[in-house]
Amino acid sequence: YRLPLQQLTAAGQSLDEIGGEHHFHLLKWMQHLAYLKQDSEIYDKGRSDEQKAAFVDYCALAKAEVERYKHKTRVAAYGGI
Repeated sequence: YRLPLQQLTAAGQSLDEIGGEHHFHLLKWMQHLAYLKQDSEIYDKGRSDEQKAAFVDYCALAKAEVERYKHKTRVAAYGGI
């Protein structure tokens, strides 16, 4: 929901902008991109699509969780006449 203050340009920079609980799931997107690389040894469209679908599913789950955290429980009581 927000961009980093500075772009990641050097190797070894940490991903402080993204919570550690998401790092494992970022690997799914990286695998999706790796399997699409035009190389005779690694190219696999089927596995790429699987990893992309898994990542998109996780993103939907994470977005639903954020929306759930933003929701505030409101209790309304009828005061009566």
